[in-house]
Amino acid sequence: FDSGHHVLIFKRVQDEGINARKGEDSLMFQFIGRAASHKAPIVGIAYGMKDIVETLVSVSEDKHCVEYDLKACSISAGVVAVKTVCSDGNPHASHRLDIFAKPTALMWYPRTDFDVEDRFLVANDEFKLKEYNIDSKLCRKTTIAPRFGTPPVTLLQVPAAAEDSAGYFAFSAASRVIGIGTFPLSGDPSKVMGIVAHPGKISALAVSCEGKYLFSAGGPDLSVNMW
Repeated sequence: FDSGHHVLIFKRVQDEGINARKGEDSLMFQFIGRAASHKAPIVGIAYGMKDIVETLVSVSEDKHCVEYDLKACSISAGVVAVKTVCSDGNPHASHRLDIFAKPTALMWYPRTDFDVEDRFLVANDEFKLKEYNIDSKLCRKTTIAPRFGTPPVTLLQVPAAAEDSAGYFAFSAASRVIGIGTFPLSGDPSKVMGIVAHPGKISALAVSCEGKYLFSAGGPDLSVNMW
């Protein structure tokens, strides 16, 4: 996504250029299009599996979420949003998540064998974590968010070590603090920890593919830390 409130879609396709003519197996990213999905800054996008189909969700400070039909997205069709019939009886692509609270971060909720629905997780400026059903876009559960100065502005799933475990999530505040918490969410402060990672702004947070390391990037301190 960009600062103009657009969501951009790229598709990984087979490269039919020079490398393909040389007999080399290579892939490239093809630009599908972009959509003006929101009216305020986008706080995050999240990929996840809806049943067995990969889907994409975006959430913005306009308190709305939009789901995208990745299979239907193409150069000719552009970026296609999933429309759901709302309480007024009309289909809408944009769904209001809250009336007063402003979203600050988004993450796909990891599904376990005990879950019966797919969800995405939204943090807001009222220090709440809300789980929303991906089909109905209705809130299923609300818990207290980590309280370390500011609400979480980044949420990341940490890969689970065991198949029957939902694992952990990593988060960062707008400045100074990063931390980690456990799934399932309970609101218990003892299941969340935070540390002062940088003296000022935290510009990025990333988790290694095996879930062993956490990387945080600062701002004025010009540093990247590995945890």
